[in-house]
Amino acid sequence: MVVGATNLPELALWHFTESETFGATRNPWDTEHTPGGSSGGSAAAVASGMVAAALASDGGGSIRIPASCCGLVGLKPTRDLVSLAPEQEHWYGLSVAGCLTRTVADTVAVLNVLQDTPLEVSDPGRLRVAWSLKGLTPVLVDPQVKAALHDVVRRLDRLGHDVVQADPRYDGLLESFVVRYAAGTAQDHAALHHPHATERRTRAVAAVGRRLSGRALARARRLGDTASVRLSRVPGGADVLVIPTLPAPPPRVGYLRGVQTLLRAPRWAPFTAPWNVTGQPALSVPAGFSSEGLPIGVQLVGPPGSESLLLSVAAQLEQAEPPRPVL
Repeated sequence: MVVGATNLPELALWHFTESETFGATRNPWDTEHTPGGSSGGSAAAVASGMVAAALASDGGGSIRIPASCCGLVGLKPTRDLVSLAPEQEHWYGLSVAGCLTRTVADTVAVLNVLQDTPLEVSDPGRLRVAWSLKGLTPVLVDPQVKAALHDVVRRLDRLGHDVVQADPRYDGLLESFVVRYAAGTAQDHAALHHPHATERRTRAVAAVGRRLSGRALARARRLGDTASVRLSRVPGGADVLVIPTLPAPPPRVGYLRGVQTLLRAPRWAPFTAPWNVTGQPALSVPAGFSSEGLPIGVQLVGPPGSESLLLSVAAQLEQAEPPRPVL
C-alpha cells in the first residue's frame, strides 16, 4: 500500500532535504539536524516509524547519505538492477533506484519486489575485508566517524574475516561524476514546465551542465568506464571494502543556503559519489551514534552484482549488535 509522497530537494540535487518551496525535512533523531538527501523525506518517514520502507533513488549518495543520517539500511544497487523504465538511464548512468529500511531483511524483501534477480542473506563464509578512510577528494574525517568505522572493522575481525587496510584509486572519477551530474541536471531542468521558477542554486548547476556536453560528456563516460573496470576489483584483493558513508555526523538544518551550496556541498559526498560512476553496489549500514546522539553509518562496497554478499555481511553485523529501536 502506498502511504504518500515524501519531500526532497529540487531535482534531487543535494545531500540535505530543504527547498524554498516545501521547506525543510528534519531528522527524527534530532529535529535541529538534517535527515540527509536527496531521499531525506523517505528516510525521515522510515526512521520515525511512519512506514517500514520507502522508495528512494541514488545519483551521488541519495540513498546512502539519508541512511547514514537516520540510522537506516540503504543499498545503492548495481546499475540497472532495478529498472528506471520508461527511462533507459538518468544523469548519464549515475542514478539508480532502491529503498530505505530499518533492517537488512526488509531491504531484501523490498528489492526482491522491485527487480527479478533473487537476493538472499546467507553465511558469507570467511572474507577478506579492506578498509579505508580515503575519499574521492581530500577530506577531514570527523574523529567520531573514524571511531565508528574502526569499531565496525574490529567487529568484522571478531566475526572471523581477514581485515586489511587498502585505499581505492579514484583516478578520473571526480571529473566523470561532476560532468555527468551537471549535464544530467541541465537535462532535468530543461524538461520542467517552469525552469526559471527554480532556486538560484539549481539554475546555477543547470547552467554549468549546459556547457558540459559533446566531448566533455564523452570523455566523462570514458573515464568512468576505465574506473569501473579498475574498481570492480576491490582494493587489496578483498571481497568487500569498508569506508565511511559521510565524513561527519548529520549537519544542522539550514547550514547551506543559496549559491554557497555549490562550493561546500561536494565535501559531503567524497565517499558516496565514486560508486555511482562505477555502477557497483554500495550499502550504508548503521554504525553507532555521535556524542549528540545522531546516527553514523559506514559503507560496504563490493564488485558488480554483489548485493547478496553485502547484505549478508550487513546481516552479520546487525545480528551481532542489533540496531536501536524505532523512535
